[in-house]
Amino acid sequence: MARCARNWESVLRWTQRETLLPRQKETLKLFFENERALQSQPSNGFNHIYYVAKYGEFIKKPYEQAELDELKAYLSRLSTQQSKTPKISILKFYKWLLEPLGERRKLSEEGIEKPLNGEDRGHLSRLRRAIETIRKSTKNHQGYKQKLPAELLVPEDVLKLINASVDIRDKAIIAFLYDTGCRASELLEVEPASRNNPIANATNISLIITS
Repeated sequence: MARCARNWESVLRWTQRETLLPRQKETLKLFFENERALQSQPSNGFNHIYYVAKYGEFIKKPYEQAELDELKAYLSRLSTQQSKTPKISILKFYKWLLEPLGERRKLSEEGIEKPLNGEDRGHLSRLRRAIETIRKSTKNHQGYKQKLPAELLVPEDVLKLINASVDIRDKAIIAFLYDTGCRASELLEVEPASRNNPIANATNISLIITS
């Protein structure tokens, strides 16, 4: 998941990552300038820059040369995430890429500019297919569904366990596990804070559990 950015300078650094190709950096920096002009907060634009940068690292070629199969493969990877945000970021990027060509196409149809050449028409068609693919993937996004246990302990259950324990150390361990939600392996690393701690007389948690 993308991290939050405190300022636009930290967002800009993502456009110049060493893992990106020079042409990717140029395109991503232009996209960054567009985001900075539109977004009121850097955190709002950071997700878009972050996921587009990751997409560039995935395809390992200039963005405009990405094949539809490569885009589908990346979208498939994003489908394992719970949020639609990564796909929405890629969709916004492709719409931004399409905008200049779409405007030129409109002006050419109005006779204001020359008609698009074959290369530009092919590029326009690829971008439109890509956008449609992303839209369908976003619409059908299922995401990762976190599964919870069928039965969860409620405070009353935990209190029964504590009351049923004879050793005060066991009571402390049960209460600590429930209150913090830590794993047993993390509990093993906990050290008593003071002599007043009910588990302070043990040299470590392992001795507490096995005693």
